[in-house]
Amino acid sequence: MGSVDVLFSRTREIWALHTFKLALLLHLALAITLSFFPLFDVLGFERAFLTGLVSAPLAALLAIAMVAEARRKPEPRPVGRVGAEAALISMLLLLPTVLAGLAVELFRRPCDPGEGVVLLVLTAGVSGIYGASLGTLCGIATRKRLWVVSLVALSLVASLAISLLRLYTEPQIFLYNIPFGYWPGSIYDEEVGLAGALLAHRLYALAVALTLLAAAHALAGPRDLLITRSFMGPKATLLALALAALSIYLGSRGEAQGFDVRRSTVDAALSRVHRTERYTLRADQSMPKDLLERFARDIDYRHFELTEFFGRSPEHLTVYLYRDVGQKRALMGAARTQIAKPWSREIHIHGFDVPHGVLKHELAHVFAAEFNHGFFAVPTAFGFMPNIGVIEGMAVAADWRTERGLSVHESTRAMRDLGLLPDLTRMFYPKGFWSISSSRAYTAAGSFLRHLYERHGRERLLELYATNDFEAAYGQPLAALVPDWLAHLDGVKLTPKHLPKAEQRFKQPAIFEKACAHEVAQLYQEAHAAMGEQDLGTAAKKIERAFVHQPWRTDGFISLAAAHSAEQSFGEARAFLERARDAASSAGARTQAEAALADLAWEKGELEAARSGFEQVLNSHPGEDAERLFLAKRALLERPADVQAVLRPYLLGRTNQVIALVELMELSVLRPEDGLIAYLLGRRLEAVGAYAQGARALEAALELGLPEGPSLYREAILTSGRLLLGANELERAEARFRQAAEAADTEGDRLFALDWADRARFYRAQAPE
Repeated sequence: MGSVDVLFSRTREIWALHTFKLALLLHLALAITLSFFPLFDVLGFERAFLTGLVSAPLAALLAIAMVAEARRKPEPRPVGRVGAEAALISMLLLLPTVLAGLAVELFRRPCDPGEGVVLLVLTAGVSGIYGASLGTLCGIATRKRLWVVSLVALSLVASLAISLLRLYTEPQIFLYNIPFGYWPGSIYDEEVGLAGALLAHRLYALAVALTLLAAAHALAGPRDLLITRSFMGPKATLLALALAALSIYLGSRGEAQGFDVRRSTVDAALSRVHRTERYTLRADQSMPKDLLERFARDIDYRHFELTEFFGRSPEHLTVYLYRDVGQKRALMGAARTQIAKPWSREIHIHGFDVPHGVLKHELAHVFAAEFNHGFFAVPTAFGFMPNIGVIEGMAVAADWRTERGLSVHESTRAMRDLGLLPDLTRMFYPKGFWSISSSRAYTAAGSFLRHLYERHGRERLLELYATNDFEAAYGQPLAALVPDWLAHLDGVKLTPKHLPKAEQRFKQPAIFEKACAHEVAQLYQEAHAAMGEQDLGTAAKKIERAFVHQPWRTDGFISLAAAHSAEQSFGEARAFLERARDAASSAGARTQAEAALADLAWEKGELEAARSGFEQVLNSHPGEDAERLFLAKRALLERPADVQAVLRPYLLGRTNQVIALVELMELSVLRPEDGLIAYLLGRRLEAVGAYAQGARALEAALELGLPEGPSLYREAILTSGRLLLGANELERAEARFRQAAEAADTEGDRLFALDWADRARFYRAQAPE
């Protein structure tokens, strides 16, 4: 019989197996089903992940059936060959999902199928090979099919249980599992790709799979394909032992490679420790001691605030403070996402800013956990499905005064005016929450729960958190509570000038609505790395590819323009900025491009064009931060050329910050009557921690006067307060913050200033007498 005839004969035998037909049907059903769900439809991580969950169990069942089929033959094939066939077939069973993903990309959204196929092979493919090897080894243990299937199921369930237990008890939110693949952690981190840790783990998984297959080959009797006391021979035994040694070695490298990190790994990296009775702060060793103490003092303040909000506090909690996004991603999985693990009473955040922008929000999750006694200490449906709307809404409601600009209620009113307010009757269910962009979902949920807190009191809101039942907590269903909240929003004052920035923020789509989300995130990451190396051609190609998938994103063109402008390539810079302006999907995005065009004109020395551009930006309501900056730039146009020559590069971000400080100090001596120079000097002194000197500069700026426009005046008062706080002049700092609150333009800015005032008052109360 020829080789072709043998192949056809073997194909007919495999097709005759009911287990093969079942595996093919399930793979086909999953492949088609995923094609109708955003993010899972294309060839990418999500499709690979879900396919990997079924790949190992189905491959194991197929291998069991093939071992049993081989055993019935008069001359059984070697069990190693049977297992290898099962592994090969498990790989071929991935074809339906590959073809379905390609079909979606062909007709709907072409992403990067090459990387998608590689991810599929690494996750589902290697998992299938492991499943086939496991099924083969278990298949030679006994003739009883039920016992064999039970042994495989026990092995897979045990493996998953160990990983889930580690996920529950360890800091990490990523999961590397041999039969079930890889889960990166936070859904909000879009940068998921072929990382080194993933490649190392799947190589380890493949080595383990081959070890199991080699062991089966060495242990099986040639006639009955059952484990026998006599080995087939030294070669098979040596191969199995060699592969076992390789697996042990690769597994032992797990911590170094990044797929087997534990709490001890994190503790060793975050070795700068500050302990009190209420909390432990663990920070990266690079954090200066004085900064660590300032951060700890702010934890004290946030702890006090949240205790007042919730009525009680945890016995003890832990703050893990990572140096940056990269360190956090490597050690625990969440990259740009700051997270809490309420059941462990710990939070994981990155960056050394004091005050930290999300510290209070993440601590609020831990405080709220005191009122829910479930497995995860959060409200859930059916005991296991977290109600993210209530969880995040509670944290936003508790973290009420730390945002700048619009308050949460004001932001929610802006969403309503823009027609972007989500339907709350859907949002407090998993599908409804994840289908909305995080900025809209968090804000609306926080506004609603804060309204319930203010209208009905603390106890009912905490009962909602404990029971996940609006009717049990408030005596009426969710839908009946919404109209009163909407009526409250009607009374929130908001001027039209605040809408453009709100529109730009809230029009961002949810991750499930973004075409090729992971590929675009990777492209932007690579583009910015290329810009850092002055490889602007490569950066441009990557931005162009990303723009094809997400044409509403114009920030890439603005970044490219800035890079070209820094190289004095003004023509290319203008071309990119004009593209960003013309492609802008919101008034805020258009203003951002117009602002960059005005800066470009100023940098080129085209003063009239710059003046006109600055006026246009200021008239388009760019937001408080941008307004202050452009008021300063417009005022500088009236200064002498020598002053502009120093301050123009500084305000455009072209000057080394140390040199900028020296030049500002020299200018302040030469022009002591100029309040704007004193203001800029004070801000720079704050950045380097020279608080007492900065406070004197800001006092001078306020006395001398600042350019026309209340936003600069408000910021000067607030900056003066921060500098006085840093200089430990707490009473004067509190007075400045309360002055800033009185001058605030929005409720959000008023609450923000009052938060600083309360911080200064708290520090005064805690200061030793």
